[in-house]
Amino acid sequence: DDYLAIQMILKGRGDHIPSTCPTCPPDRSPVEPTFRCINCFHTGLTCQDCCVENHQANPLHRVQSWNGSYFERVSLKRLGLVVQLGHFDGSTCSNPLSGPSKMLVIHTNGLHRIRLNYCGCRSSISTLNHCQHQKWEQLMRSRWFPGTHHRPKTACSFQMLEQFHMLTLSGKITCFDYYKALERLTDNTGQKLPNRYPTVLRLVRQWRNLRMLRRGGRGNDGDWDISKTQAGELAVTCIACPQPGINLPSDWHEAPAEIEFLYKMFLAFDACFRLKCKKISSWTRDPSLQDGWAYFVENGPYLDWCRKMAEQKEMSTCTGLATLDHANTKFHDGYDETGKGCGLCARHEIILKNAMGALQVGERYANIDFIKASLLQHIHKHLALLVSYDIVCQWSKKVINRLKKLPPLFRLDLTLRAISFVIPKLHILGHLISCQEKFS
Repeated sequence: DDYLAIQMILKGRGDHIPSTCPTCPPDRSPVEPTFRCINCFHTGLTCQDCCVENHQANPLHRVQSWNGSYFERVSLKRLGLVVQLGHFDGSTCSNPLSGPSKMLVIHTNGLHRIRLNYCGCRSSISTLNHCQHQKWEQLMRSRWFPGTHHRPKTACSFQMLEQFHMLTLSGKITCFDYYKALERLTDNTGQKLPNRYPTVLRLVRQWRNLRMLRRGGRGNDGDWDISKTQAGELAVTCIACPQPGINLPSDWHEAPAEIEFLYKMFLAFDACFRLKCKKISSWTRDPSLQDGWAYFVENGPYLDWCRKMAEQKEMSTCTGLATLDHANTKFHDGYDETGKGCGLCARHEIILKNAMGALQVGERYANIDFIKASLLQHIHKHLALLVSYDIVCQWSKKVINRLKKLPPLFRLDLTLRAISFVIPKLHILGHLISCQEKFS
């Protein structure tokens, strides 16, 4: 009962019913306080002028106004707040430049209409290659990610982008559901709000890309040239897999036979046919922001290779695999990708660099050949390999002839390796006895 009473007090004016604004300076005419901020720790009522002054540094707070019967949400823009960019010390700009009339900033507590001025005075000199802060740069320095590079009218706060990033990783929440929740926080009465969902999708994608670039060390190279990013540079390396010169003794290659398995690279390959992609777009319209920089193979060379090997014949002499192949290739009409093929370290289950690629029709040898060759770029060439694959009894046949046809970048690297093949226990019972004896 007491908890309910406190909540009802906070929903109304409650204990805060002063006749005059308690924060007004003495030289100002007394005004009845009717505004409060629900994001500030101090929730007392103030007048409009004091409310605006108190939120110069917090323009994304939610403010409510008492209309005589209840509190209703009101924007700080309507109260007269103007956000000045480029002056983080709170100083006055001698040459303010008016921003867009309908600027919308998306924050963790909803959508906010903002009136802002850009800085046009000498204090906006950029530390980048610009003579003066550009509009997008002034927004970024205020931790607002602009929706577009030219004449931005929408921005997402860094806090909102980081919050969604954490929520989608830990709770699998979609961007659509998250954005709809922000709309509900803004107005839950059904009032139509401007649709900025496509913009949020684009900014979330850019945010993830920049986050990976920072974590990959691209921001510490001095020139900030993203185009110099190397293949697989943004992927997380498995710290436990054998890496000569990093976590192996200097005489690892002279290890006796009983412990040489410690210095062997265990690779596992498999495909997932739930990760489909319908024919709804194209690479030209929707390109990757980091083609080949992390876990996926580089798109252009990979597709060229798959098209080149499209007529490759794949025969199966093992019981059960023909039925499996039929199931994997049965439903592919209307799909650009029918699944994904992947390579990872079998000991620690970490996806390797450039070790994932799209499958067009079933689990073709050409796709797996390229994926394997792509990931082996990043593995020391003198390490012996143990390859685990559920159809390795068929895939390993004539593998040398197929590897000779690979692009020159991978061909020599593969022929220098000692490779042994196995079938994982989960799949081996579906094979012939001869396969079980040879590849257990």
